[in-house]
Amino acid sequence: MVSVTQNPNLLIKEMKRVCKPNGDIYLVNHFSFETDSKFMKILEKGLMPVSKYLGWRPYFPFSEFNAYAKLNVQSISKVNIFDYWGIIHAINTPAG
Repeated sequence: MVSVTQNPNLLIKEMKRVCKPNGDIYLVNHFSFETDSKFMKILEKGLMPVSKYLGWRPYFPFSEFNAYAKLNVQSISKVNIFDYWGIIHAINTPAG
């Protein structure tokens, strides 16, 4: 889960390093998406001041995360109740 790590960028770099080129990377995490309801965004943003006590980031936009992760996303499947969590399938595209 990316949102509970202290340095998500370092986590992704390490995942890419140990995964073979063109290998599959799967992430299970809650990310905020543009398509999420306004109520959910307000709730998540409202919890951000106490996130250090929660141990995770309630508001974690996927677009911001992927700006530095640069994942070659193949699919995003929403899972569990209220589709709150997602499984992201990406391919470890070799740097070029």
